[in-house]
Amino acid sequence: MRGDVFRAGRDPENDLVIEGPEAAIVSSRHFEIRRSERTFRLIDLGSTNGTLHNVERVIPGVARELADGDIIVLARLVLTLRIVHSPQDELPLFSLEHLPNNIKAANPIRSSSESVS
Repeated sequence: MRGDVFRAGRDPENDLVIEGPEAAIVSSRHFEIRRSERTFRLIDLGSTNGTLHNVERVIPGVARELADGDIIVLARLVLTLRIVHSPQDELPLFSLEHLPNNIKAANPIRSSSESVS
């Protein structure tokens, strides 16, 4: 996560880079997760095949508030969001679970107020 924005897609500059067969149906910059105060929001960046938040399609450019345990789907990839509130951290952290082998994190899939990733 760079600052308060985490991006996913095929582009190697993303925080989460999608590779392998699924990359053919994932946009270069597919979605982003933005931290705002103590919440996270999911935004589809106008991806060709869309992003699902739980079972609903995300309208491109319209932010959807995320909660712990929410499911994010792009192509055939299913990601589970985990939000951690730590007393030591001023801002919450998040991680994405159930990442298949064809996904690599360019930066750790975790954020904090002190890290760039």
